[in-house]
Amino acid sequence: MALDYTKFAGNKFGQQVEPLDYSVARPISSKTYHGITLVVNGNVLGRVQGWNNSGAYTRAGVHVMELSNRTFGRPIDYVPGIASGYTINATVAELWGSEIEIQTGAANRYTDLISQTRPFEAQEFWFKGSAPYEVWTYLGCWLQDRNESDYRADGDTRVIANFNFAYVARQHTAGTV
Repeated sequence: MALDYTKFAGNKFGQQVEPLDYSVARPISSKTYHGITLVVNGNVLGRVQGWNNSGAYTRAGVHVMELSNRTFGRPIDYVPGIASGYTINATVAELWGSEIEIQTGAANRYTDLISQTRPFEAQEFWFKGSAPYEVWTYLGCWLQDRNESDYRADGDTRVIANFNFAYVARQHTAGTV
């Protein structure tokens, strides 16, 4: 059976890939991340290669222990403490004239991170298949580090930027959650 290449997604270099079919009902719907997009100050931030928001739900706490002359001091309660971990780390393929600093609102590239003089806002968009699913907005964002990597003689010539930013608040601003 010959494939109908007219329905395939392609690019200007002639590569064609059959698109994913989201119209088929599936008994189990695994959450996937291929649709994630990061928008900062209204700009799509490069081509996101990696995204880690693992610190958003970190909180310290203290166990309350029993006090008795006949037991060994087992925990009997837990007192939640201060929340921490309000950081994101990401990896993007940089775009000419749209480096991280420009995307986060600066007029020019930074000499160092002290050059960032105001916070930015970031939005994280998730898609369930091709349909929008939810949007998270990060407020009061400041870069913690920003470095380029992956310069190799056998590399694919992309300039990859790794960066971390801290934020003040994360809000669910649209979607089903």
